[in-house]
Amino acid sequence: MRRLKIISNVRPFLPVIIGLSLGFSMSIVRMPILHEDCVFRKDREYAPAVYDSLEDFEPRIITDPELKPKVDINLEANKKKIVRTRYISTELGIREKLVSSVITSRDTYLTMAVAMNKTFSHHMQKNILQIALDRLNEKYNPQGLVLEKRKLINGYRRFDPQRGMEYILDLLLTEVELSHRVNMLRPLSQVEIIPMPYVTESAKVHVILPLTKQERVYFEAFMDKYAKICLNNDENVALNIVFVYDPETAERIHQDDIFSEQKQLLQTYEEGKSDAKLIPWVSIKTEVPSQLKIMDIVAKKYPTDTLFLLASVAANMNTNFLNRCRMNAIPGWQAFFPIPFSQYNPEIIFKVSYNGQVPDQIDIKPNNGHFDLYSFDEVCIYNSDYMTSRTKMAASVSTEDSKESLVDTLEVYDVLIKYSQLHVFRAVEPHLTRRYVHRNCNHRNGQEIFDRCDRSNAEGLASRTQLAMELFPDEPKKN
Repeated sequence: MRRLKIISNVRPFLPVIIGLSLGFSMSIVRMPILHEDCVFRKDREYAPAVYDSLEDFEPRIITDPELKPKVDINLEANKKKIVRTRYISTELGIREKLVSSVITSRDTYLTMAVAMNKTFSHHMQKNILQIALDRLNEKYNPQGLVLEKRKLINGYRRFDPQRGMEYILDLLLTEVELSHRVNMLRPLSQVEIIPMPYVTESAKVHVILPLTKQERVYFEAFMDKYAKICLNNDENVALNIVFVYDPETAERIHQDDIFSEQKQLLQTYEEGKSDAKLIPWVSIKTEVPSQLKIMDIVAKKYPTDTLFLLASVAANMNTNFLNRCRMNAIPGWQAFFPIPFSQYNPEIIFKVSYNGQVPDQIDIKPNNGHFDLYSFDEVCIYNSDYMTSRTKMAASVSTEDSKESLVDTLEVYDVLIKYSQLHVFRAVEPHLTRRYVHRNCNHRNGQEIFDRCDRSNAEGLASRTQLAMELFPDEPKKN
C-alpha cells in the first residue's frame, strides 16, 4: 500500500521527469568532443554574424522553486523595487545574441517578464556608468582626483538615426562629492575621415524602377509619392520603368497584359506634361529577375556620365534623399548603398488591413519600423562605374553558362565588392523610408541573396515586443 501511495503521488510528475531526462540525455549524446584549449585564435575563421543560427544556444532549465526569481509584484508597496528598462544587447558591447527563455503559461508570463527585467536591467546600467566613470577619471586623474560613483541622479537616452545612441547622465561622485553631467555617444559605426572629390547637387538622377508581377499592387502608391515630389515640382529627376514578365505572362501580353493598369496609370500622369516629364518604360522577359539583368538593359540606353538610382517600389521618394544620392555617388570614386528605414507590417503594428496606400509620413520610431541591414535594393551609381565593373566581371569568367549564373546570383553590391576598386559607401539613411512590402524570395538567385531576402522578411514583420503581443494577446477580463 505504501508503494502504491508513493507511485500515485509521483505519477503526475512522470512526464516532466521523463522529458527532462530525455532532453539532458540527447544533449550529452549530441555534444561534440573537443580536444583543443580554450584559447582565442586570430587565425580562426568565424561565420559572419549576419547569418547566425539559434541552434548554438543551450537551455538552462530551472525546476527548483527555491532557485526561481522571487519578485513581489505589489506595485503600490514596491514601486522602488521593480525596474522596467528597455534592454538592448548592443549596449553591453557584445557581438553575439543573448537568448533568455522562460517556461511559463498565459496566466504567469507577465509575472515572469517582471522577473526577467529585474534580472537583466542592472547589466546595462553598470556598463554605461562604468564607461562614463572611466572617461571622467581619464580627465581628472592627472589633477590628482580619483572619482568613484556614489549615485546616479538622472539618466536619459535617445536614438539619433544619423549618429547613434546618445546618453545624458547626472552623476553624484565621491572624492569631493560633486555632481557632474556626462554626455556620451555610442556611434553607429567607426568614424573615419576620408578625403573626397568635390561634388554638387545639380546632377540629374535617373530613377530605375523594376516592377514584377507580385509588386503591381504597390505601384500606384509609389507613383502618388513620386508625382508629388518630382513631377509636380522642378526636381531634376527622370523615372524609367522596367516591367518584368515571366515566360508565361509574356506569351499572353497581347491578350491579357498583366501590367495594363500600370501602363494606363502612367498615361494619366503624362497628360498635359512636357516631353521632359514623360515616363519611358521597357519590358523584359526572364525566369529569374535580378538587378544585373535590369541594369544591363538600362545601362546600354544612356550615356556613361548618367547617374542611376536603382530603386524599389516600396521606396518613398523625397528631395533630401535625392540630394544624398547626388552627393554620395561620385564617378570613378564611390557608389552609395543606403540602408533604408523599413516600415513594419501595418496589419500587426496598426491592427488594420493593409491596402497598399502610402502613409503620409513614416516616423523613424522603434515601433514603426527598423533599418533593414539586409536590403540592397536602392543603389546610387554612375553608369560608367557600373559598366566598368560588369566588364571586369565578364572578363573573369570563361564560359557563357558561368556568366549567366553570376548574373542571376549576384547583386550590384556584390559586383562592386568583387570586381571594382570603387569605394562602396554603405550607411544608414534616415531620409530614405520604405513602406512595408513582403519580398518574393527565389532560390534561383543563389543562397546568399535568398538568405538576405528571407532574413529581411523575418525581421521586417514587427519588433520582438509586438510579435510577442501577437503570440500572447491580452485575454478578456473574467467576470
